[in-house]
Amino acid sequence: MDGSKTPSECEAQKSSHELEHLEVYLNMICYISKTPINELIVEQPDVIEEADDDDGHASSFGHNMPSLSSASSKSSKSSNDTDVSAHQVLKNQKFVQKSASMLHTEGIVWQSIIKEHTSDVTRQSNTFGAVFLQVFPATNPSLSPLLDMLCQADLTLDFHALIYHIASMVALQHYIRLTVLRTGQFAPQKVINMQHSYYRTLLFGLLNTTLTSAQQDYVQKYTYLLA
Repeated sequence: MDGSKTPSECEAQKSSHELEHLEVYLNMICYISKTPINELIVEQPDVIEEADDDDGHASSFGHNMPSLSSASSKSSKSSNDTDVSAHQVLKNQKFVQKSASMLHTEGIVWQSIIKEHTSDVTRQSNTFGAVFLQVFPATNPSLSPLLDMLCQADLTLDFHALIYHIASMVALQHYIRLTVLRTGQFAPQKVINMQHSYYRTLLFGLLNTTLTSAQQDYVQKYTYLLA
């Protein structure tokens, strides 16, 4: 990638498989966390009319979000909003802007990855946890560059499992943060403990995933561009 290119230019050059990965990533978070897609990403006002002309059918990933507000207003049940897929919502988007809530959850997941990585000095050298920080500094505040790296990889490298593994972690953390630990919401301590235990299992599995030689080579040669 050319470091001189603007974010919008980089977004426009996303490959079809990168967009598909990102679309599935958002869909998984939406359904697992029971969060409407319009609470995960920010609606772009310049596509409202276009969405209305399309009878509320949203679109495919990477860019132009149809009128989520109008789509959700057609149903009084928030649970129905999760039936609106990321593909529908993102089909015409020129860029994707994650909501503050979504970014906050991703930030929590990223910090947990860093904390777990630095606390385990015995991890095997060919695991994901041992390789990816050779590229991404621990001071990086966002999960996004890591997701970009995995989504941009050639399909033959088969990073699908890692991408969807991270999606499961974000979805579970989002659900815990907004539903289980919500002010005024009662949840038995044993349920909370079980959910946190499952999250740590996902985290352990991610960092200890063994990478093939080709996968290791890709990660080590990936060029991380500071925003």
